[in-house]
Amino acid sequence: MKLPLSALGLLLAVACASSRAAFSPPKQLVVVSDDNYPPYLFRTEASKLQGIVVDKWELWPGKPEFR
Repeated sequence: MKLPLSALGLLLAVACASSRAAFSPPKQLVVVSDDNYPPYLFRTEASKLQGIVVDKWELWPGKPEFR
């Protein structure tokens, strides 16, 4: 017995809707990178991260924390 295409689409929509409702975003996002890649990312003499990557991440909502 074959299911009509509309019934298959309905089953797929129900399966996707239930999995989407169960998703919760992470509270913390950890980004790992090489810290010796000037001008993109490097450390100052005081060990502070600096560069284009830091500048772009600071534009991200929620202000990231750099270590």
